[in-house]
Amino acid sequence: MKICYFGGYDLHYTRNYFLRQALAAVDVEVVICRVDAAIPTWRKIPRLVQQFVKECRDADVLLLAEFSQSLAPLAWVLAKLFRQKLVFDFVNSLYEGSVIERQRYAATSKQAQRLFRLDQRAANLADHVLVITPAYKAFFHNCFAIPVNKMTVVPLGVDNTLFRAAPSLDASTATPASNIKIIYVGSFIPNHGMDTIAAAVEQLQTDPVVFTFVGDGEGRADLERRLDCLANVNFVGKVSFQTVPHYLQQADIVLGVFGATRQAEISMANKILQGMAMGKPVVTGRTATNAAFFNVSEELVECELANPEALVSALRTLIVDAQARTLIGNAAKARINRDFLPLSIGRVLNTCFSNII
Repeated sequence: MKICYFGGYDLHYTRNYFLRQALAAVDVEVVICRVDAAIPTWRKIPRLVQQFVKECRDADVLLLAEFSQSLAPLAWVLAKLFRQKLVFDFVNSLYEGSVIERQRYAATSKQAQRLFRLDQRAANLADHVLVITPAYKAFFHNCFAIPVNKMTVVPLGVDNTLFRAAPSLDASTATPASNIKIIYVGSFIPNHGMDTIAAAVEQLQTDPVVFTFVGDGEGRADLERRLDCLANVNFVGKVSFQTVPHYLQQADIVLGVFGATRQAEISMANKILQGMAMGKPVVTGRTATNAAFFNVSEELVECELANPEALVSALRTLIVDAQARTLIGNAAKARINRDFLPLSIGRVLNTCFSNII
């Protein structure tokens, strides 16, 4: 089987990088057909056509990359001309992200309607659609009328060449409760619930913990101003993806997602999977997505979304209980190794593509 990975995308973006790893793990050939995402669509078209005709005309599947909705008509034409199946990786909805999640545009505005049409057209033109969670599958069915049998859940996964846990530990080697390190890695976006995290940090300022925030993004400046006076808070700033495991390895507890937003409810966060893969206990907000993929309470610690007191309570329970931190971290690592590494996701993709070609 040969896959043409098509669109305007960053080769190092976590999703397409991982899917290429997953396909390689099951011996599926992947040929890159891409341009810079930042250039205008009209400039992308001739470059993509030239690459496609040269490298991808004999592919079995044209896989339209994440956030490439504007290129769906071109992908459809090429797939039809060369008798390929068109699959769209619908990781995130442009409409949901800008209109529902961030409320940048009113739902009745021309901008919102344009984003809705881009999403719907890409899904309609595709022969099949990949989604990352069962909750997204339901949302896309209800919002864009995509038939349920046209979608396959292909969750996010973990690059185990980078995110490798130490051998399973026991409580005797765990960090003492007097010296706990709690790590946040991310882009400070609304669904991470930065206000909730900030309020919890303020309540824990006299506890024997140190918080480290790694990354950069839209909410970082406000958070740093709010917590600047606290002695137990550090900000590292943006780091390379390759160094993220270094920071996670130092953590005793990893923070997940706490925002009371639709995206927090239905999405899946790389930060949660990566913390689990490193064998760390992850504390995150309670969602249906967690329940769909994990044995919560055994592999994750959940608390109510947008509730600082609930987050504080969950953290304090782990701070004083080395055995719980160890058991949850080991169980988390085992789950990731079983279901979220390239080989497992590659098998899902291989089955999906084999069924449509």
